[in-house]
Amino acid sequence: SAVLVAALSAQAPPSIDLHPNQALAEPFSLIRGLVELPDGRVMIGDQVENAVYLASFDESKRRKLGANGGGPAEYASVVGLFAAGGDSAFAYDLTNARLALVTPGGVAGVITFQALGASVAYPRLVDAQRRWYWDQVNETLLRKRNNPGAAGVDQAPLLRGAAGGRLDTLAMLTVSGPADF
Repeated sequence: SAVLVAALSAQAPPSIDLHPNQALAEPFSLIRGLVELPDGRVMIGDQVENAVYLASFDESKRRKLGANGGGPAEYASVVGLFAAGGDSAFAYDLTNARLALVTPGGVAGVITFQALGASVAYPRLVDAQRRWYWDQVNETLLRKRNNPGAAGVDQAPLLRGAAGGRLDTLAMLTVSGPADF
């Protein structure tokens, strides 16, 4: 029993206390991601407010980064925020079907999913080299529902994309189970 407890304790993830006993003056509505920057500030994506904020816990304040819209330095709906390395983050903009590269100075640029040459879903993660990873499980479930029994409809690609527009299929995932979701 003691061996089991020790083994389970060894598997517990480390706890990181970013800013103990510090708070921001303004609340958030629905946080969809946060990224700590090297200088200790934090970028926070809020889906209800459709905004990416730069928060300084030392100063107990936040400011909005970028603007709402469909222009080249804007985002329309923030449904996720991913670390992009250094002082940057990618905001997943569902309405415009793209990722916005956000820096402390605002939106530095956008990458559309069409530029990657594929229909992609919500990114699962972004790695330190700014490569995105997706799976197309939901699209596969739709194909299974619309074409029951058709050959190949149970295969979903695991994709990796990069800023240069390249899209790689890393593996094919078998999607089992019913198409009802």
